[in-house]
Amino acid sequence: MPTSPAPQFPILTKVEETKVTVFAWLRDRFLAGLFAILPLILTWWLIQFIYNLINGPADHFIRELVAEHRVPGSDYFIARQGGTIIGAGFVLTLLLILLIGVIAGHLLGQRLFLGIEALLLRIPVVKGIYQSLRQAVQAVQQFGGEGQEARFRQVVYVTFPGVELRLIGFVTGHFVGGDGKAMATVFVPHAPSPLSGLLFVVPEGSLVLAPDLTVEQAMKMVLSLGLITPGSEESASPAP
Repeated sequence: MPTSPAPQFPILTKVEETKVTVFAWLRDRFLAGLFAILPLILTWWLIQFIYNLINGPADHFIRELVAEHRVPGSDYFIARQGGTIIGAGFVLTLLLILLIGVIAGHLLGQRLFLGIEALLLRIPVVKGIYQSLRQAVQAVQQFGGEGQEARFRQVVYVTFPGVELRLIGFVTGHFVGGDGKAMATVFVPHAPSPLSGLLFVVPEGSLVLAPDLTVEQAMKMVLSLGLITPGSEESASPAP
């Protein structure tokens, strides 16, 4: 019987091998540079975004004052900086937030904000939006709470019977059920968006604590899709 011809494999010349090696080296170096600089670019972009968000409205107001020559040195700012006082809007916004905090801490200020809140809750569409945002802000605020509110900082695992599976959850509250059992509400965030997720009601005796995870570590795991795990940052950082 005639033998079948041996399979033909492409044979690379030395020039072609050199081209492949150079291309691979360039690709690896480009990716290494990209991943090295990407966190710096994203950090700078986030800082700029936050700065513009805080500075923007007040900066527009200050520009109007400078254009009308109501600010000392307006001619200088118009001639040298186009009518902008760098950083003034940012500082003014921070001072305004501080002033609101001082007012809200007094009885008269509390009554004022309660009156505004009561007005918003009477508007059909605005009512739902305001209540949702208020609850979200209160939940975020409880992350740094003390005393009873500190229980929101507890990290637990949500398990399923007969399944070797664990979900990262945060204890958000405690209450007593109709049968007299102590229950806990556990929020399990979606990855990588922790603003949405699932809410479980678990008996307190069935909670599986996660002493190996802090809130910061758990949130990093969620935001990074598990790429950042406890100890991974230390192992990835260069030795001194």
